[in-house]
Amino acid sequence: HRNALRAFRESLQYKGTADFIVLEDNTIIGPLSSIRRIAYSDYPDQQLMKASKKLDVTPLQISKLLSVLKQKGDNLITAEELAFYLNLTTRSASRILSKLEAGGAATVQYKRQLNFRGRPAKVYQIFREDLIGE
Repeated sequence: HRNALRAFRESLQYKGTADFIVLEDNTIIGPLSSIRRIAYSDYPDQQLMKASKKLDVTPLQISKLLSVLKQKGDNLITAEELAFYLNLTTRSASRILSKLEAGGAATVQYKRQLNFRGRPAKVYQIFREDLIGE
C-alpha cells in the first residue's frame, strides 16, 4: 500500500498522465509507457548523501541523473535532455548541471549549435565516480 502511494505521488508530477511502480527494494520505475522511463531510488545511500551536500543538489536528482546516464549509455548530457527525462524545465536542468560543474562532478565538453539562432547548447560530461564513489 505504501509503495502504491509513492508510485501515485510520482505520477502526479507528470500531471497524472504517467504510471510508475515502486518495488520492495524502493526502486521506482517510470513513467512506464514512455521512452523517458528510468529506474531510481528515493532512499539515498551514504555516497549520494555526501555528493549531495558537496554539490548542493538533492540525492534524488543525483539518483535520477545517474539513471538517465545509464539508460543513454554514456556520460554526456545537455540540459534539454535532462529536462526531457526528468520532466523539468530546461532552466531547472541547467541549474543542476551548473551545480555539478561548479562542484567538479561535471565539465562542459563542448557547445553544440543545431541551427544558427540562439545560444549553443552546452554538452556536459558527468563524472559518475564523483557521484557514486567508484
